[in-house]
Amino acid sequence: MSNDREFFPKNYRIAITGSTGMVGSYLIRSLLDRGYTRIRAMKRKSSALHLLEGREDELEWVEGNLLDTEKLYEFTRDVDVVFHCGASVTFNPAARQKIYNVNVQGTADLVDACLENGVKRFIFCSSISALGRENLKGQVTENTDWKDSRSLSDYGRSKYYGEMEVWRAHAEGLSASIISPSLIFGGGLWQKGTGRLFQQVDNGLPFYPSGMSGFVDVRDVVEMMIMMVDEKHAGQRYICNAENKTYREVLNRIAENLQKPAPSLELKKWMVHFVPVALKFMRIFGLKLPAVTKPMLMASTEKVEFDNSKFIRATGFSYRPIDPLIDELCELYLSSKEEKRTYVLLPL
Repeated sequence: MSNDREFFPKNYRIAITGSTGMVGSYLIRSLLDRGYTRIRAMKRKSSALHLLEGREDELEWVEGNLLDTEKLYEFTRDVDVVFHCGASVTFNPAARQKIYNVNVQGTADLVDACLENGVKRFIFCSSISALGRENLKGQVTENTDWKDSRSLSDYGRSKYYGEMEVWRAHAEGLSASIISPSLIFGGGLWQKGTGRLFQQVDNGLPFYPSGMSGFVDVRDVVEMMIMMVDEKHAGQRYICNAENKTYREVLNRIAENLQKPAPSLELKKWMVHFVPVALKFMRIFGLKLPAVTKPMLMASTEKVEFDNSKFIRATGFSYRPIDPLIDELCELYLSSKEEKRTYVLLPL
């Protein structure tokens, strides 16, 4: 897609949550490169600005978080478009209450503030974790039935309940849309998100999950979000997914690029009860092994494919392929490791 295309006026005032995370930082860089200069970004006092290096002074910063209701009203005042990228992303059971506070109540307070302040468009970056899983014999679509179950992670459940708050506000007059990205590749901070896969393979990853999922380039995610500001997408939810791949395929390609042994032990469903304990025990003896939890492992054994055709039919959108993206990220990982950099960004 060309950065020259304009999907909403250049003089629109924009507010972005999650601005220092991977999606938020790529979104900000892309908007600035397109000539949008009226951008207000929320961050915590302690937030690191690594992923916005060199562009920090081009933004209007508001210190706060999604749990500060009064700050959200200030943040959305005199704003035309809100991109909600902020979330608590964790599979740690100890953080369960925080996940719901941020992802559900924080989203509810944010859309209420948008309603009160007359925001024109609201774009919510959700997740495939919030999609239904009742149709596992075929591809999951935007219309797949959602049912609560013990197999769902608290993160996925919280994102689903957050979506319900967005649709509630849409019914009350807020023009809203939801994007549901699959697993996002884009570098960012190597110790977070999918960036950890490169570190884990580099350190020696013994297991590969038996499941499959969708994968997408972060640049496609932010391109879609910008396109979705067009009013014709109001009330719509779109899956954002370039390709469906097995975890083994992805990990093997990373290992090949990093010239490391590919994970050779298949992680099956019956093993998820024992692997976290076994890895913890092995780390006692100095082995560099990933910290994983049972919900994380359960999710990685699911064989789920996601249908991306709805947005393609609506817009003619085309995705970047995943294999060349993995190759490029491996090169960047090796160079950042040599330079002792903890993060990296793809060129827009």
